[in-house]
Amino acid sequence: MANSVMQLLDIVDVDEKDRIVAEKLLIEISFMAEVLDELKELIKTRGVGEMNKDGNFCESSFVKLYNSTAKVYAGMLKQLEFIGRKNQQLSAGEKLLKAWVGK
Repeated sequence: MANSVMQLLDIVDVDEKDRIVAEKLLIEISFMAEVLDELKELIKTRGVGEMNKDGNFCESSFVKLYNSTAKVYAGMLKQLEFIGRKNQQLSAGEKLLKAWVGK
């Protein structure tokens, strides 16, 4: 994992402070992608709803968890893109995201 993160960071030329932040973001993004995949499978097998203790049908806890995780995941991707743009490379964040998606 650490080597692939460093390879992705080599795509853009960022200062050391931003590189440390970007590395931590990529590690968390990677973990969250795995969590989202697992939650997606649970939702597919168990469905989007469940019965609560009162006997009413409600949104599955897996769906709620997926939605909240996806929001954080998207926010981290935006932070990563901002780091690339902040370092005067207008397409750096996009290159980093493309490399991440393509891995």
